[in-house]
Amino acid sequence: MEQDLRNVDEFNLNQNHNIIEPNNEEQRLDYSQAKSLFQIIASSFKIYRLGFVNIVSTSAILSIPILLMTHLILLLLGESITDNSPYQYFTNFVEDFGKIIIASALIHCVCQYYLSSKISVSKAYTAVVQRIFSIVQIATIVSLALALMHLINIRLLLGLENADNLANEIKASGGDQIAINSTFQSNFPTQDLLISLIALVLFFILSVYLINIINSIVVDGLNLNHAINQTKNLLKNNWWRTSGIILTIFCLGSIGEFLTITAIRIPVFELGLQEAISSQLLYEITFCLLILPLMVISLTHLFFDLKARKESSAY
Repeated sequence: MEQDLRNVDEFNLNQNHNIIEPNNEEQRLDYSQAKSLFQIIASSFKIYRLGFVNIVSTSAILSIPILLMTHLILLLLGESITDNSPYQYFTNFVEDFGKIIIASALIHCVCQYYLSSKISVSKAYTAVVQRIFSIVQIATIVSLALALMHLINIRLLLGLENADNLANEIKASGGDQIAINSTFQSNFPTQDLLISLIALVLFFILSVYLINIINSIVVDGLNLNHAINQTKNLLKNNWWRTSGIILTIFCLGSIGEFLTITAIRIPVFELGLQEAISSQLLYEITFCLLILPLMVISLTHLFFDLKARKESSAY
């Protein structure tokens, strides 16, 4: 797996599909053996800490304008917006699409770090532009899948709200608790709940593939078809371990998001600023700047680990 990486600016990060290796002995990691979840997380925090300013800048340069634009659109439209409105789907699509572009740039930041222990925001986005066609394809797929999940979840929420409203009507008319419970249970959207759960499982399975397809496009410079084929090969015999680590990273990211939002919410409410600023916008910007980069870095390390495992099994 020894290989001198050259021409990172031209996106030739990995000509022979080998694992990226740093040229700085202090930063060198052993890619010849599979990394544990702890090693993946520890390495991710190391890069996150040492390259914090440029990593956050890479996310901020695109996430802040996109989030400001989408929230301005919803603000101007005002009361005509509901969770199930076309405008809401459009802004969600734009935000999700932007996050994939940002994630692609962050993946390249990790590659830069292992090449020279330095991260350049301009090089990261130059790399994205050089693979823009494949990245746009995968970003569209991800955004449409998320839109479908949103549609399914909204249908479930509307069904639950309808059942709750009917139960409250029985309560208001003087019905006893048995009649209230019976009304709620008879109108409970069981089918929608089942569809939502199945969709969630299928979306997670799809996510495992999509995460590694994006990495294949950015790290190896593959087109979408070749990236899909490589991902299938990488996940062969590694599916359960990979999905378990990805699920763990998602859970840790959710915990980090909760703690961060809680830390922001307290001073916002204490200072009475909840009316002056959009709390939702603040939370989303914070997620894109602080949590998303760390999750992407961890998933990129997992991709490197998959490639190391596949190469070692070839011998």
